[in-house]
Amino acid sequence: MLFGLRDLHQAGVIHGDINPRNIIIDSEENVRLIGFGRNIKLEEGETTANAEKAGFQENDYTKSSDIKAAGMLVYYILSGGKHLVIEDCDMQNDGLDIVAQDLIDWMINNDPAIDEVLKHPYFWNKKITEEVLRKVGDRPEVQYYTDISKACQIWKAEKGLTGVEAVEKAFIDKKDKNGQKGAVKTKVLEILGKTEQVQNENFSEKFFKLCKCAKSYSKGKTFSKWKSELSGKWPKIDKTFPEDLIGLLRTYRNKLVHVGFNEQMFNRFPDFYISLHRLAIDMGWDCTWS
Repeated sequence: MLFGLRDLHQAGVIHGDINPRNIIIDSEENVRLIGFGRNIKLEEGETTANAEKAGFQENDYTKSSDIKAAGMLVYYILSGGKHLVIEDCDMQNDGLDIVAQDLIDWMINNDPAIDEVLKHPYFWNKKITEEVLRKVGDRPEVQYYTDISKACQIWKAEKGLTGVEAVEKAFIDKKDKNGQKGAVKTKVLEILGKTEQVQNENFSEKFFKLCKCAKSYSKGKTFSKWKSELSGKWPKIDKTFPEDLIGLLRTYRNKLVHVGFNEQMFNRFPDFYISLHRLAIDMGWDCTWS
């Protein structure tokens, strides 16, 4: 159903009346979208004024209203035919897992585009999950997150420091695995930009925001104490990683690369992938999964 809606929106067509009656299944069990009597096609660069001239109400012809209606329909499907009351929006007792609940809530309340909806963790299979762990886990700022986190703590504690000065202090006694000073610090600064001015300007938006988001998306989650949860199962984990979202991401990424995918362990914390997905969106990272 969502793939069909994606094709409509890519063609500039608003469905305008998504509900259970307009979803059919043909003899080959293919899902079909019907009921296009109220749809409107928006030409490139055209506003919704032509829809107004046709007599439609505003909520009838926006892509956003299609997504919200599709979210209601997803709930209807997964709950076995229940209708979601927007004012209440309580899905706790309807047999939906937290990933499905998050998908529905996101579609209804956060105005994502249809392509973004289809990248939600609810639709990730093993292949996509591995790709996400590798792609996001290999980002430079994720690789050097422990050092970046230290620099952010210094920057926050010592008012008046520039971003570059905070990084300098974080690496004052830091050596790489070959015993050399400066190499890792140089790489961390390169993540911020090519010049000192740019590095200082980007520090709060790239580094401090990353640490802040990682902390907020770890608070109260099932993985917030992941070290104690996993240490008995995986004795050889890097204890220097912070006990937050990105620390677990790096742990999963390393285990995936060196050991392989362990479905029981990698799916131990269902809200981990929800938080990772939100973090990637907030940071503006490439969320194009195959």
